[in-house]
Amino acid sequence: IFCKTSASEDFLIHVQISFLDGKSRCHVQATQEVTFLRPFELSSRIISKHGHYPLLREKKKSLPVGVECMLVTSLRVPECGADLHIQSIMLEGPKDGAVVVVQQHQLADVKSGGTMLKKGETISCPFCIRAEAPGEDIQIGALKVLWSRVGGPSSHVETVLQLPHESTSETLLHVNFSCPESTAVRESFLARCIIRNCTGISQELSFAVGDSTSFALTGVKQDHLYVLPGAELAVSLQFLALVCGWQTLPPIRFEALDGQAKLSIQEEVYILPTPL
Repeated sequence: IFCKTSASEDFLIHVQISFLDGKSRCHVQATQEVTFLRPFELSSRIISKHGHYPLLREKKKSLPVGVECMLVTSLRVPECGADLHIQSIMLEGPKDGAVVVVQQHQLADVKSGGTMLKKGETISCPFCIRAEAPGEDIQIGALKVLWSRVGGPSSHVETVLQLPHESTSETLLHVNFSCPESTAVRESFLARCIIRNCTGISQELSFAVGDSTSFALTGVKQDHLYVLPGAELAVSLQFLALVCGWQTLPPIRFEALDGQAKLSIQEEVYILPTPL
């Protein structure tokens, strides 16, 4: 018997050998360390939701407090593993409530009884989460995977995978950015930034729009803003498209006047040719 795993346990193995004549038997009893190979490998990363941009107090990358983010987890079946049938994947937040699971992920084929994952294949599962308090070593939670081997027993096995800890940071300001997904050459469109003060004190910041050969900006290019505690402030920018195809908007930069937080927003817009 040969097994391999990341964690070991002791088992008592009983081996019985029977000869062809059915008369002679040998009993061997021994304690042997037996380990098991995990059926899949786990990786994870945290990204901002589309159009949502937090200004954090620390410059290092961390999980913003009070802002919904996407936790993207990936399960990969090793090349030496077996084809798996994934019944469900659920994210369970920590018991201390430091991180809240806002929205669970649903497998695409869950209605048909799960999904198949072959050797070397990867399945990605995004979850919407929100950190409730700042800290250096916050437990994100654990994935509960219900699975079975293809061609094996019909009963499913539940495996719990602990996610790595993350550091969280106080969110000074949260910017919700929105603009049309597409427009046409020589047509103007509006990009809108809703700035929310996530602190209990007033925040001063500056914003500036960078240069671009694909868009022209009509209106104020830079300004200083003042956002009251817990309040929201809207900034509207009028752009004119100059070139067709996928184009990146000029960078929209926000910076707290105390220099503790900076943010640069760059989104893509598809520009259609002007109809004849």
